[in-house]
Amino acid sequence: MKISNIILYAACAGLWAQACKPKMAEDKDLPTPSVASISSYKYLPTNDPDYSNAYIFNDATPGGFISSWDFGGIEKSLKSSDTVFFAYAGTYVVKLTSASKGGSSETSQEIVIPSTSPFAADFSVVPLPGDNYRFKVNVSTPNTDSSTIVYSNGEVLADVLADTAYFPWAGTYVISVTTTTIKNGSTKITSTKKDTVEVTSNDPNNPALSDPIFKLLTGGPSATNGKTWKMVQDKFSGGVGPYATLTPDWYNQPDGFFGATWESGMASNEFTFKLEDYQYIPKNQNVTAHWAYANAFFNKTQAQYADVQYVDPNHKQTPFILKKTPGTPGSVGYTLQFTQGSYLGYFDNRYLHEIIRLSEDTMYIRHKYDDSPKNNPANDGGVRYFTFVKKK
Repeated sequence: MKISNIILYAACAGLWAQACKPKMAEDKDLPTPSVASISSYKYLPTNDPDYSNAYIFNDATPGGFISSWDFGGIEKSLKSSDTVFFAYAGTYVVKLTSASKGGSSETSQEIVIPSTSPFAADFSVVPLPGDNYRFKVNVSTPNTDSSTIVYSNGEVLADVLADTAYFPWAGTYVISVTTTTIKNGSTKITSTKKDTVEVTSNDPNNPALSDPIFKLLTGGPSATNGKTWKMVQDKFSGGVGPYATLTPDWYNQPDGFFGATWESGMASNEFTFKLEDYQYIPKNQNVTAHWAYANAFFNKTQAQYADVQYVDPNHKQTPFILKKTPGTPGSVGYTLQFTQGSYLGYFDNRYLHEIIRLSEDTMYIRHKYDDSPKNNPANDGGVRYFTFVKKK
């Protein structure tokens, strides 16, 4: 390259760089972001030593107006000031990203916790004698006011201090226990502990392998890709009714499930169940949402009884839980539950389905519901019905 061309190139590059500087106005550069700063101190109400593992963190960045915290992997927060309880002894790196005029900056601070709190969540996992697939889980946190056990398949057990976990498939399973202790009548001390269980082989005696309901739902052990179902759109194939009966006595879809609400939503999907690892696999994320729940959860403005099609990222592959339950007289007596916020194509924030009838080619299910998103699901008085058929 000639010298003159190099000089010309350098001059152009300089002009380009100057032109690309961020501007506040026509001729002002943006200010330099403030340096992120953390202010922290122990949270000690009435100097109670039981709180010695709790800290208050403040975003002390000059002019900072957006705070993003990572409290050493314990929890995250977007508050400018927050209180964190470090249950276990160790060194925690607290990270803060703070936005101020002109941009954002980051900083971190080490917090050393010398001893584990007497309120730290604690539990044991012990294999049952002579059984490689069942484990006894015992919560041992002292003075616990509430506890929750969460398994890696998404199953949640609230206010349970002991359980027997069954892991029939080879893999690594995570067990998480969260406990809460209430001090002085109001202050909650909450912590979480996790442990893992390794299972090296499938259980050849897994009852699900020979259970006829599991086989009808999933195709059984020989169906390596599972069994796929599609919603029936025909008239009188579903509807709503009271819980006390097994028929949609209130409204039985006399015109079927047609129109964009269904054809671009639940009816455009397919629902696969695999026996191994109990996997539920929807074809896509197209769902139909109850009008009131669409307004409450999806920021829609639907009129009363005007259900709507929606693409929901929470409708995803997840483990399912199929359990034999007393059920309603005349039903199959099994319930089907979806974990991790997934569901069977229709969203109304209800995840437990009762199987009324199940054959090789047809599945008729129902689940409780209420038209108000604010009502407690335990008080649901109505049920919603759907029919599914095996995909050919």
